[in-house]
Amino acid sequence: MIWLAALSSALSLQSAEPVTADCQLSWEQAGRRWTPAFTCPQDAPDADALQASANEILARSRTRIETIYPLRARAVDFTLTEQGWDLAEITPLFRAPPSYPPNAAGDGLAARCRGTIELRANGRRRSDSWECRTSHEDGHSRSAGQFVRASSDAARNSYWLVPNGADAPCVPFDNEYNLSQPDGTGSEAPPFPDAEAPQCSD
Repeated sequence: MIWLAALSSALSLQSAEPVTADCQLSWEQAGRRWTPAFTCPQDAPDADALQASANEILARSRTRIETIYPLRARAVDFTLTEQGWDLAEITPLFRAPPSYPPNAAGDGLAARCRGTIELRANGRRRSDSWECRTSHEDGHSRSAGQFVRASSDAARNSYWLVPNGADAPCVPFDNEYNLSQPDGTGSEAPPFPDAEAPQCSD
């Protein structure tokens, strides 16, 4: 009954101001493998349910990630809904950095890629769509398939935390590739017309 009273009290406050909590996402390293864990505040309303919800969301996503990149602790927002505690929004768990295509790097090409990624409930990529443009000395920008592949590969190796009941959630993405030219000058990524970029449907 104490739990019900706390939950009713928290929900009554939501009409004016949502009840939120920050859970700390930390990583345990074993060689190249990293395992995430949530530590949620004990003073939150129905703290046990908050911790259980956070653990459940992690359990349905990939819980061990192999990477050479150091993963740092950070806070993740949760909010109290009528159904209980849930993620406030789609949250990156691990974003794999895209690899610069070797041929493009050798030519000193800069590029900007924009796209969308549709996710499954477990935070893995279901599908993605990209448009990449490179800049050239003649001042023109052109479509660049090699950067599309690099961005898509990075998306395939990335993971997100998805709120409960989210139906085919979509995440906008923006990757920029830029290497210094041999003479030390920078190669600017081209402007990107918004109308040409893939967009999440409403």
